[in-house]
Amino acid sequence: MPTFRYNAINASGESIIGETDADNEALAFNYVQSLGLLPIEAKVANAAPWWSLDVKDIVRGVVSTQSLCLFTRQLARLLKAGMDIDRALQLLGEMAELGKWRQTLHRALEQIRQGKSFADALSEEKKAFSTEYVSMVRVGEMSGSLISALERLASLRQRRESLKQRILSALIYPALLLIMALGSIIVILTMVLPQFEPLFVEARAELPLPTRIVLASSNLIQNYWWLAMAGLAGAIGFARHVKRSGELSVRRDKLLLKAPIFGSLQLRADISRFARTLGTLMSNGVTIETAIPVAQESLSNRYLRREIEMCALSLREGEGLSGPLAKSGCFPHLFLKLLMVGEETGRLEEMLIETADIYEEELQRAIDRMLTLLVPALTVIMGGIVAFVVSALLLAMLSVNDFAV
Repeated sequence: MPTFRYNAINASGESIIGETDADNEALAFNYVQSLGLLPIEAKVANAAPWWSLDVKDIVRGVVSTQSLCLFTRQLARLLKAGMDIDRALQLLGEMAELGKWRQTLHRALEQIRQGKSFADALSEEKKAFSTEYVSMVRVGEMSGSLISALERLASLRQRRESLKQRILSALIYPALLLIMALGSIIVILTMVLPQFEPLFVEARAELPLPTRIVLASSNLIQNYWWLAMAGLAGAIGFARHVKRSGELSVRRDKLLLKAPIFGSLQLRADISRFARTLGTLMSNGVTIETAIPVAQESLSNRYLRREIEMCALSLREGEGLSGPLAKSGCFPHLFLKLLMVGEETGRLEEMLIETADIYEEELQRAIDRMLTLLVPALTVIMGGIVAFVVSALLLAMLSVNDFAV
């Protein structure tokens, strides 16, 4: 049975830290509540060593999604218990493990004590809180439903992070397979093959074409590797230039959407994020005209972002959302139909959330299918390359033996 370390608040508002044995987090929370305490956090003791921290937390001071979700849920729980926002922020700042995150909460607390709203205080910390986050908090404050807004935010962020982690986890094995195969090929070409080359030269035999191709590749890698490094550096520099150039990045992203397999995956991922963010904002009381500029920031593809921005202009002229999106020609038919149904029934926010669920499931199935084909394809391709190199070496040795006879 694992040991959970918990943070809780007693009736006097003091922070209490303790440990308890429980089968899961829910039972640990129940135990803390049975003590008359308000549980804030419960996690397995010593479960996360220092090297498991998000690199962004340490290097850039940007809070990770997991940390932000935890903070949002904790804050909602404290506010629901009747605690003031400044006292809640102070307690969460005291419990923060990372110094930079603690400083962020401290600065936000100081802004609140100076008379600013919670949303205005968060808007000063742009590295930690996105425009989407601040907008939902602002709407929650204005409508008197801040707790509900925080709970929706935590759920939204958690689902988005879960999808991202599933994709990354699925790509780990193919990436490792590709790296190991390429490493093996480079070792053969740069370390093994050069040992046999003097033998071939001394024999003065007519080498087979595969052997000549492999020897040329080996010499190219050994003598002109710096050209590959220069090309890589140039490609990185050009990619950064494209990223900084708005028009070039839009053209690049438009081409990426047309790429086989990966274009479809990116489209599904972006539609899912956009639909869930827009639906969550509208469910929280934000008007569609205000929500779209915030939701479009969740799109990673700049071409799609520009198309959504143009559709937002049409909304101001009294048009719906599905019509302008259909005119752009870059959104799938199912997505447009679901939007149309939502607009016709007056339940657009619910249909957006359902659309996000549909496209998340489609994305996961597409990734599973891709990996089902990708791993065997990589194995066959890399195995074929290794087999070609080895067979070229064996053919050369046979040619040398025949010449000697």
